[in-house]
Amino acid sequence: MLHADSSSSQSVERNGPIASPRNALRTRDVGHEVAPRRRSLAGLIAFLLIGAALGALVVYAPNARAAASISTDKPDYSPEEVVTIAGSGFVANGNVDMNVTRPNGVTDSWSVASDGGGAFTTTYQLDGITGNYTVNASDGTNSATTSFTDAAGNLDQCTNGKKSPLTLEPCRIDTTFSNWVNGNANENKAHWREAEFISYRDTLSLDAAADYVFKIQYDTVHGGKHAIDYLGSFDATETTSATPTTFHANNNDPCSDKVSGCTPASPTASTPIPSATLVDCATSTSTGTPTQVAGNIKFFAPPGATFSGLSASYASQNDVQGSDQCSTSLNIAFTISGTFPMKIVIAWGGHISSEAEWGSGTSASFISGSPYHMAQISLTKNGATVSGVGNQDRALEASAVFFSPSIATDIKNAADGSAVTGGTVPAGTTVYDTATLTGASSNAGGTVFYAFYTNLACSGTPSTNQSVTVSSAVVPNSPNKGPLSTGSYSYQAYYAGGSLNFAALSPCEPLTVAELAPTVVTEIHDASQNVVTSVALSTTVHDKATVSGSFGTPTGTVTFTFFTASTGCTGASAGSGTVTLVSGVAHPSNSQGPLAVGSYSFKAHYNGEDADYGPADSPCEPLTVNKASPTLSTVIVPASPVALGTVVHDTASFSGLTSGFPATGTVTYKFYSSGTCADSLSTLFSGD
Repeated sequence: MLHADSSSSQSVERNGPIASPRNALRTRDVGHEVAPRRRSLAGLIAFLLIGAALGALVVYAPNARAAASISTDKPDYSPEEVVTIAGSGFVANGNVDMNVTRPNGVTDSWSVASDGGGAFTTTYQLDGITGNYTVNASDGTNSATTSFTDAAGNLDQCTNGKKSPLTLEPCRIDTTFSNWVNGNANENKAHWREAEFISYRDTLSLDAAADYVFKIQYDTVHGGKHAIDYLGSFDATETTSATPTTFHANNNDPCSDKVSGCTPASPTASTPIPSATLVDCATSTSTGTPTQVAGNIKFFAPPGATFSGLSASYASQNDVQGSDQCSTSLNIAFTISGTFPMKIVIAWGGHISSEAEWGSGTSASFISGSPYHMAQISLTKNGATVSGVGNQDRALEASAVFFSPSIATDIKNAADGSAVTGGTVPAGTTVYDTATLTGASSNAGGTVFYAFYTNLACSGTPSTNQSVTVSSAVVPNSPNKGPLSTGSYSYQAYYAGGSLNFAALSPCEPLTVAELAPTVVTEIHDASQNVVTSVALSTTVHDKATVSGSFGTPTGTVTFTFFTASTGCTGASAGSGTVTLVSGVAHPSNSQGPLAVGSYSFKAHYNGEDADYGPADSPCEPLTVNKASPTLSTVIVPASPVALGTVVHDTASFSGLTSGFPATGTVTYKFYSSGTCADSLSTLFSGD
């Protein structure tokens, strides 16, 4: 960069101390012998009267005011900028004569008034004459001088807003923003991600139509790491679109403050950037090679300007500059005609190397300082070097480069580490969460917080918020959570970020813990608590249900149903009561009986009041009531023996009948011709 004097300000001692009656008196009192010290009253009165007539007591103080000095607000200016000049140490409330000697020998002069402290501020308008300027200021007693430069070429880089908190600002200079700077940038001014393009521009003041070659240089390797690996378009990242994106304001304008009639999206001319040789250099290493994104060098000139002979070619590539640094130089050639003097803008972008392309830990984001360098080297006109276009280097600190990772989670079953399919697990399952950072730096550290919610939407206050420490971009799993009861849950992971990496929040991952299906079994008991499946006529029975599950003993109630017409739990039925489970057992149901002969069945239904168990039915349990076996006896009337020709009849009676169940139906009598009921049947009678 072209500089003014080393501090952009100089000062000289004033020609001598200011003498005044007040100074003289102080000097006499404190600095010199007074003889004789004895005075007459008349002499003293006379002295005081003289002092009053002068209007003040004057003291001589050789060092009462500091040396005069002047300074400019910058050491180097772009053509037609305004220079601010500040002075101090001059006569209070006086006139200071100013003059500026221009590079062409012409001197501009004016006067400015100092304030009560001997200070002033004034401005000077540059008009396109490039070179060295000398500034002088004098109040007749004190004088000072300084100098500055108005370069014929000036390199600026875009500062697109601070990194933290993230502030989006466009690359432009207008009444709101001043974001093209001819100095270095850090995280307080700029924010860029790896694989993005830093926007650069150079303003050239041209005095005639000619063939020009403009040379720039950039560091491909710095500190043994890949830095700006190749060039691209100035608007590849911060575009000319008026619509902002997540990380960029866009609305990029490299020319409106420099060139009249400029349209950022429509350059006056452009030339493609040739493919670069992307290799390791010096001490840099890699495991991959980037794919170069095509771009153009773009030119902006006033209306009427015409470009021809445009080209961009490498003067050198990957030149080793010391043990761990390499640079590449590019010549930008153009022929221009039009009305001169003329100011043009050349704009391009510098691609920030990415470890995603070069390999883990290989990019300059991992070193301190300012590894991203872009330099203006020279301008030639018809082969001759143009003065005022010297080396200007613009650096970007690594602290301005950041990663914007994303984080995703995957809930796992702690029993076997399997992924939770469909986001649903049965009650009693123990789970944990996993998180993966994507797009983070390979050395990412910091903390991930696993928030566990008792709803599906990750809303409200999490029931737990467990933290893990990230190492080399690897996120440990969360601690186990469970066994879980039936309900709605969700996980969300928050990465707190670090110096290189922005914070990230994962999507909400819902988890449903479903009710278990319990097992319900039944036993039919008789009055003696015997387990039965068939019983005698007139038996009274009841049912017993046992409900079990894999996640504790179910609680709640069981409702029993007694089917009165089948062994298959179909047809007519009657309720047999609802019984509360005690240690998983509902017993007894309401009794059924005494039962008539027939087919019956029991079924138990668990009502599912337990949070972890859903409703469930038992299998159908059949019951058969068997017929009784009474004794039938007969008596012949009149009783045997009887006389020949006697008429007899038979009578029958039952014994052993079940109480409450009288015998019904018909009795068939058989009469035999022998006394053994063994011969042929001769007569058959039947009757009720």
